Amino acid sequence: MGNCCRHIDATEVTVMARDENEITAEHEAGRDSQETHQEKKKSLNSDPDYLVPDISDVFFRNVTQPSEGKFKLVGNHENTENGVDSKKNTILRKLNNYPKISDIVLTKDLWRSRIQFSVKLASRYTVGSNAIGYGICGSVNHSVNRRTQKIYALKSLNTMASSKRKLTSVFNEVSIFTQLDHPNIAFMHETYDEGNVCHIVMEYCSGNELYDRLDTYKRFSEAYAIKMTFQMLLTLHYLHSNGVCHRDLKLENWVFANQEIDSLLKMIDFGFARVFEKGIPMGGMHGTVYYVDPEVIDGCYNEKCDIWSTGVIVYMMLSGSPPFNSGGDKEILWKIKKGTLKFEGVRWNSVSELGKDFIRYLLNRNGNERPSAEMALKHEWLKNEYAKYANYKISVELLMQIVKFSRKSPLHRAVIALSVLESDRNCPKEVYRTFFAINASKNGTISFQEFFATMNKHLNLSEEECAQIFNVIGFRNTPELSYTEFVTAVIEHYGTLDINMLSLVYKKLDVFGKGHVDLESFQHAIGREFGGESSEKIFRDTDLNGDGLIDFVERKHGNIIDNDDVVLRMSNKRNHSEGNETETASQLRIGKVRVEVRRCTVGVRGNKITPIGGN
Repeated sequence: MGNCCRHIDATEVTVMARDENEITAEHEAGRDSQETHQEKKKSLNSDPDYLVPDISDVFFRNVTQPSEGKFKLVGNHENTENGVDSKKNTILRKLNNYPKISDIVLTKDLWRSRIQFSVKLASRYTVGSNAIGYGICGSVNHSVNRRTQKIYALKSLNTMASSKRKLTSVFNEVSIFTQLDHPNIAFMHETYDEGNVCHIVMEYCSGNELYDRLDTYKRFSEAYAIKMTFQMLLTLHYLHSNGVCHRDLKLENWVFANQEIDSLLKMIDFGFARVFEKGIPMGGMHGTVYYVDPEVIDGCYNEKCDIWSTGVIVYMMLSGSPPFNSGGDKEILWKIKKGTLKFEGVRWNSVSELGKDFIRYLLNRNGNERPSAEMALKHEWLKNEYAKYANYKISVELLMQIVKFSRKSPLHRAVIALSVLESDRNCPKEVYRTFFAINASKNGTISFQEFFATMNKHLNLSEEECAQIFNVIGFRNTPELSYTEFVTAVIEHYGTLDINMLSLVYKKLDVFGKGHVDLESFQHAIGREFGGESSEKIFRDTDLNGDGLIDFVERKHGNIIDNDDVVLRMSNKRNHSEGNETETASQLRIGKVRVEVRRCTVGVRGNKITPIGGN
């Protein structure tokens, strides 16, 4: 298949494009002079200094004042005291002047509890010595969680990079990757900020790269290519709907979750990704030679550069070779801009005309005429695959679980949410299919209208009932329901939380590694609010002994731990002077584990029985 992972950067593309202009000069009359053309490029070439702020705050909050909850996109990216969004060309050489990961994480909540500032990576993980891959910003190694022995992929990024360009890439990758939430994007498990190095602990995808699988089979059947293409476009629809452009899509940046032939495809490596605004073109030259959009070569493009790259990948999946190939990079770039797209040879005899038409559809050199990911998903070639999700029979029992989950206490829901994050959202394929069956727009998040339509159809729930459920289960406080929130709401249907997971959840709550959970760490882990209630109220309601701590207790019988006796103890008995009280226990059974929340709920005052404690 040749070397399909040859990268190009801004300087290199400018040089190559100049060579390409020399090649095509005799064929192009009436074009701008080469000098004028280069001046245009120069004016657009400041993009590599762009530094994205915390992405979810860009979506839903005022970046400069996130606590107000107002949407305002900062567009001018002026210099700030900590160097973030700086357009200076000189490198900040003093350590204290470098921006830190904490600078781009503007708010704390349960989702961001995965970003660690006070704990060292080495205390929790053993890192392998051999690299399993390389990204633009650093190597990728195996890492093993010391407690669970689970394998992860570890990417270490140097936040004291030697150039502004590399530094920008590091912070872009972290700030974007930490906020992405889609089943076809490799899940970011944790991030450890250790000053001059940022470690990203990611879901380990054992199925290898799409490149490796294609190299093994040489080319895919059309039916298999359709499945892969559909998943790619689902992912791009999500990214582009949320204002993120990947800018370096290729076979090597799609990996399989496992070795199964029908494994989910996962997108990786966001070193070149950036946030964009609709209607405002991007500059800066990024990508890999075979996959680069012709408009990227010109230095002025939009998010549809990802669609072009996807068209190249589809061509390669069906034929085993790139659509524009040659002996040297500058000849390849010339063919990308001016060459004829051909479907020649016996390998194309088994490919339908619809398949060829789909490739032409994506490889339109005019970015304005090229389809969006949403439009591409509706192409006739993908019609049957689209129908599989649109017509998927949704389990009523699964929907009932959402209703049950919404009625649980905020503490219960927080524990389940943390367990889902700890397990990297691993769940049966039924959950994936149900999610996209409900998500009619296929944009990767469930709107209230989509949620209401499904719950009303299958459970006959009113709009008011659906609104109440929708608001309770959406712990990220965003306008639409994310994939992780959906998995959290349905996962108990499969009874997956066990004793070890409960212990890990407790450690997640112990953010600062104190050996106990106090109000500060509790709020740091789940945010100031969770499920519509303040985290302080949730904590106070469960800490009835008034010691300000949450304790994890393992009751042992001999050398055997009885799962039913593993308790997350939130309180002990409390004596009240106003009368005799009866202590009751609210028990939340999760799989084989009981989360026991002891509360004084009934007090006897005279002849009246009155509530005292929590629910």
